[in-house]
Amino acid sequence: MKTTLQFYVLSLLLLIGGLAVAQDRTVTGTVTEAEDGLPIPGVNVVVLGTTTGTATDLDGNYKLIVPEGASIVFSFIGYATQTIEVGSQSVINVALESDAQALEEVVVTALGIERSEASLGYAVQEVNADDMAVKDPTSITNSIQGRVAGVQIKSGSGTVGGSSSILIRGVSSLEQSNQPLYIVDGTPINNFDVSNNTVGYDYGNGAQDINPDDVESLSVLKGAAATTLYGSRGANGVILITTKSGKGKEGLGVEFSSTTTFDNAYIFPEFQNEYGAGRPSDGGLDFQTFDFAASGLNIGWIIFDETPVVVSGRDESWGPKMDGTEVLHWDSFVPESDNYLQTRPYSPQPDNYKKLFDTGITISNSVSATKGDEESSFRLSYTNVSQKGIVLGTELKKNIISFKGSNKIHDRVKVFASVNYIKQNSRRSKFGYTEDGTSVPGGMRIWTQRNIDTDRLRELTYSNALGRQVGWNLRDISDGRLYLRWSNNPFWTFDNVYALDSKNRVYGNFGFSLEIIEGLTFTSTARTDFYNLNINNRIGTGNVYPGQVYYSESTRNAYENNYEGIFNYTKQLNENISLTAILGGNIRYSQYKSSWIGTVGGFEIDDFYHIDNSVEPPGTSSYFSEKQTNSLFASASLGYKDMLYLDLSGRNDWSSTLPVESNSYFYPAVSASFLFSELIDQPVLSMGKIRAGYAIVGNDTGPY
Repeated sequence: MKTTLQFYVLSLLLLIGGLAVAQDRTVTGTVTEAEDGLPIPGVNVVVLGTTTGTATDLDGNYKLIVPEGASIVFSFIGYATQTIEVGSQSVINVALESDAQALEEVVVTALGIERSEASLGYAVQEVNADDMAVKDPTSITNSIQGRVAGVQIKSGSGTVGGSSSILIRGVSSLEQSNQPLYIVDGTPINNFDVSNNTVGYDYGNGAQDINPDDVESLSVLKGAAATTLYGSRGANGVILITTKSGKGKEGLGVEFSSTTTFDNAYIFPEFQNEYGAGRPSDGGLDFQTFDFAASGLNIGWIIFDETPVVVSGRDESWGPKMDGTEVLHWDSFVPESDNYLQTRPYSPQPDNYKKLFDTGITISNSVSATKGDEESSFRLSYTNVSQKGIVLGTELKKNIISFKGSNKIHDRVKVFASVNYIKQNSRRSKFGYTEDGTSVPGGMRIWTQRNIDTDRLRELTYSNALGRQVGWNLRDISDGRLYLRWSNNPFWTFDNVYALDSKNRVYGNFGFSLEIIEGLTFTSTARTDFYNLNINNRIGTGNVYPGQVYYSESTRNAYENNYEGIFNYTKQLNENISLTAILGGNIRYSQYKSSWIGTVGGFEIDDFYHIDNSVEPPGTSSYFSEKQTNSLFASASLGYKDMLYLDLSGRNDWSSTLPVESNSYFYPAVSASFLFSELIDQPVLSMGKIRAGYAIVGNDTGPY
């Protein structure tokens, strides 16, 4: 059994010890070809052991912020990877050597067919599990950050299990999704994104249910010529994922791995720290003072009459200078505060926004058992992921069970199956900016005061003596109006405004392959992808806007079934010409159902989160859709002397969402590649290739 626990414990201790002294360094430089000194655009420049990275521009230049003691990895397809220790260097120029072996690699293409990368007339790039950046247990997309040329990956909102988006060759549509199609062991994966329809919460996207620990390799198909066999779903590119199996494993093997990662909010806005709460209309740079007579407070407050106060009712910082003057703050008026009936200096709090966030931690434990021989193989794995977010109270817990196996039941017949089960539960806070005061990261970035002591807000969110929520934005402490005006205490929001979601998902396939004659096989596969997502969200009693007290429940159920049959023929026609041909068909049926119910008019009983607690009859909504697409597809690849290749492919779809008389649409593709270096006997040219492709992509409409 392979155990890496001691390694991670040691790494953790070293990390904690180094945090206190680590400082960032900006490194710049140029990446060129070693042979001729020409700049190389698109080179991946990544901090070793992290997902932090960039790519060189058209002139081969890069700029990267790295921690003290780090090393930088420079990699690009067709070139040998280099790893350089930064040390005290601020400028690192790199000359990459060509790697002929890398250019001859075999990659996985459409429908899982393996081909020599050099023979392709379109762009494909493969990433093996060992070549990925530090694996993000919550997202396979984040795990390939900086590893694929021409691909932009954007991590989500910073919340637990937040969605990640990936663009292959930029934006292709202004109205529809620009996300690629994910294929796992041949099964299309629904990359649903509930966040697009839910203001303020990020529930992640469907591709995050792919377990990075189960991935053996990943191929990125770029351009319509590469993805034609997947139809319009592949218009934005295709990510083909092959999972690990027991193939080639003799005897029974067991592996265990444990990974711990820490997350911190990284980039913060720049704030001014000279002026505090207020604005010019409040008296400019002069302090407002406490008016005992107007306040209506008890006699104990008379000693503070005409004492300077913070303009608590404002959410801007263009008031008096923060010069250390003794003033009354918001918590001076809260009986439970240790600052009650006391003044303290009016001073800047440079890190008050940063202190809203905690250190997140993600722990992933995975165990797998594998076995294989000439006739059969299997792999069974279990992964547990536990994530605590950088926002107080947010967490994610995920359990994944995966099985993949095959068995040769006859000399010409093999059966296979793959199944993945995911169970996930999360607690999430709102992200971004919402005008209702219930999103902390956005609200406290825009509407805030530079004199706020975040630690005091964290310690005191509710006053029993006052009978209400308390925080920095009290209406006007100068005249005793001690109720919140516009903004909740951020830590009250974390405790009382959140969403709970639970998800169950199953995806996989089973089928058989039959060798009809030598070189000709038929494969039949049934595939499915099903998920159930339940969400309830709430805004608690005591919110600064009382009319927004709220509770709702929603359910989403979706599944997609694919039934597929493919003939595959491979033949060396003569000494010089080779042929690979595919003919297949697919029936795809998908269904989606959702329902929602929510309270209206607030709660009958405070803080009782149930639909029956609605003051008025609850609001409801529901939705149902279904769609079927029947498809035929074919492709042929001719090779001449391992030097000249021609690929022809086409697909025709019949969609249930189009009028019966015009529900058919066709998309062809042609591509060619010429390895002219095969005609040149020069040691300085390891490989020379010209490729071109042309394709037409069709599309239908969504269900209605």
